[in-house]
Amino acid sequence: MDVSFGYTGDNVTSKTIFPSSASPITTTFGYDTFGNVISVNDPASGTSTITYDPVFNHFPVTKTNALGHGTTTNYDFATGLETSVTDPNGAITQTSYDSYGRKASVTYPGESSPNETYVYSNTGEYDLANLNNNESVTKTIRDNASGSVNTSKIFRDPFGNTIRTETNTALSGVNTIEESYFDYPNGRLLQTTKAYLSVQTPQVVTYQYNDPDGVLTSITEPSASGS
Repeated sequence: MDVSFGYTGDNVTSKTIFPSSASPITTTFGYDTFGNVISVNDPASGTSTITYDPVFNHFPVTKTNALGHGTTTNYDFATGLETSVTDPNGAITQTSYDSYGRKASVTYPGESSPNETYVYSNTGEYDLANLNNNESVTKTIRDNASGSVNTSKIFRDPFGNTIRTETNTALSGVNTIEESYFDYPNGRLLQTTKAYLSVQTPQVVTYQYNDPDGVLTSITEPSASGS
């Protein structure tokens, strides 16, 4: 399927797709004087619009689809982070951040206290041999109506890859675990585990790269017997 683009200066003003068995489909884009996309005209869904903040003319504040349903976003202009989102029904989701700009809490629509909280440990420290000394984030999700709590501890490597996730279960002292192992010199994913309980033996998925260019050539799943 071929695709062509139309330009006005540096702005992409049209995108045309040429399906093999149908007429060309052209989507057009409108811009403001700051180079922001303010309208998208899709022949299938109609025209959607975007408005930007009046201070920096950079942050998309309101997005409205072809049906007139709009979503409004508020920002902390000092950091550029989203602080609240109001959906077309008027429901508001609020997000707070720590001093490093990391997500600290999320409060769902209609709630007075956070439903999600994030606690960071060993920031900037990496010890892949002993994850207790490694950077991690503990994510807690609370259902304020039922009182149920779900907690996950997530460990990442220096490259931002998630290498282990531990999630609590209804069984005291038993977690669900997922792991990933990497070949760091070559930047490859070597193994992942299926989600397993901490009292079980993990089932491993293996990735092989038997290609001169290092392309993934095979993925080996655990057998039906679990071996």
